[in-house]
Amino acid sequence: MDKDGFKFFLVLLILSIIALVLSRYWGIAMLIVALVFLLGSSFIMFFFRDPSRKVPEGDDVLVSPADGRIVEIKDAEDSFVGEGKHVAIFMSPFNVHINRVPFSAKVIDIKSRNGKFLPAYKTESEFENARVEVSFRSAQGFGILVRQIAGVFARRIVCRLKKGMDVMTGQKMGLIRFGSRVEVVFPSDFRVAVKIGQKVIGGVTIIAELKR
Repeated sequence: MDKDGFKFFLVLLILSIIALVLSRYWGIAMLIVALVFLLGSSFIMFFFRDPSRKVPEGDDVLVSPADGRIVEIKDAEDSFVGEGKHVAIFMSPFNVHINRVPFSAKVIDIKSRNGKFLPAYKTESEFENARVEVSFRSAQGFGILVRQIAGVFARRIVCRLKKGMDVMTGQKMGLIRFGSRVEVVFPSDFRVAVKIGQKVIGGVTIIAELKR
């Protein structure tokens, strides 16, 4: 379980134990409360699960920064990346919510922006929702952006990277709580290797390959 979920798990577990003890005096009603808290702690364990991942080898692949479903693929032009592609991934509350670095690089900048909390599967969320944007520069000189975008229930974005860090492909970079959207923008040196509607696994699924 990711450390960000441990405090929620601990609180719910303690409350369930207290309710269970009180059920000896207050009967079935408190026993039901204990069960509700216990189910809540189980959900927290499920939501903040952090399974191990086997990251593909090689410096010519760009991996998915998140678990979820591909909802958008389009051409993009960015002042940092240049001409390239934009791939968006929608994470439901049932996906693993750990976000990962798509390509070995150095963290150049991290920007946060306040905004709305529209449903993360909608295209408008790309422009209007709160987000954290991380800029990476690879040893080959490629500029890559990863955007962690909030959703209706995702009101907290966690980014554990810092400016100037050297990071590796598949390395954990943070998470977004309770369903959201992650986008990656990469240069035209890469060829898109996924399609709309495809399910992807963070740190495992190759979403783009370096052109030969």
